Amino acid sequence: MEKPYRYLKKLVKVHNSFYVVMPKNWLAIQATRLKVGKVINVIVEIYKDKIIITPTK
Repeated sequence: MEKPYRYLKKLVKVHNSFYVVMPKNWLAIQATRLKVGKVINVIVEIYKDKIIITPTK
C-alpha cells in the first residue's frame, strides 16, 4: 500500500455541507458572514485513487 499525503485540517459545517478549511485565517474571515455550525479537526489522507478524511480525537 502506498504512503499517503497526510494533512491535519479543520472540517467546518456550514448549513448542511462540510468543507475542509485550508488557510488558517479563512475561518476567522468567513465565520461572521457564514453561519458556521461546528468545527472538527480532521486528518486528510490523499492516495492516488481515494481521499480518506478521519476525525482526530
